[in-house]
Amino acid sequence: VAARTDRIALGTSSVVLPLRHPIHVAKSAASVDRLSDGRLVLGVASGDRDPEYAAFGVDRGERGAAFREHVEAIRSIWRESFPEIAGEWGELDGELDVLPKPATGSIPVLPTGNARQSTEWIADNGDGWLFYHLPEDTLRSYLDRWRELAGDAPFVIAVRVALADDPDAGPEHRHLGYRAGVEWFREYFRRLAEYGLDHAIVGLDAADEPEHALTRFADEVIAEL
Repeated sequence: VAARTDRIALGTSSVVLPLRHPIHVAKSAASVDRLSDGRLVLGVASGDRDPEYAAFGVDRGERGAAFREHVEAIRSIWRESFPEIAGEWGELDGELDVLPKPATGSIPVLPTGNARQSTEWIADNGDGWLFYHLPEDTLRSYLDRWRELAGDAPFVIAVRVALADDPDAGPEHRHLGYRAGVEWFREYFRRLAEYGLDHAIVGLDAADEPEHALTRFADEVIAEL
């Protein structure tokens, strides 16, 4: 994708940090960032599927602390040459560097959901906040609190979209989104922008071919916003 595009952001949503070694994450992310000339956005999470922790030998109850430790380690690896850092994951003692470094010195890190952290921690340590789909009143309250703590840092939600054949069809709730006509979705995304939402990640839930659904959404919804 990096080789075939020039301007779009490339993102993860999301890397479950407690189940992955921070050196591997830092190196892999920096490699993609270099290949894309600095276009990577790294969504990160603490995870929520209980059987996975035992499979990796990770204490589920400590995943919040592990998440914080890994974020700190990854940033240090990106920022420093021959870093001296240590944690439950291992140690870099200043004799070994991790290459490449990100194209612009760092990569935007967006915690996903609460990641078992306080909103204050996310505001202080994230470059934005990636959240699941929220009801509109709940979204507005989250945005108000986020602006108090994080200022202009971006707030992002993921929305699942299914386009009805009837352009005037009203919304039907789906998991993490709606099925509705294009007219409703145009107004819906306009409202989200008015609330102060910075970005929406749209997942197309289509009965027809995904490429056709993407073209239709772009032509009938995005182009009219």
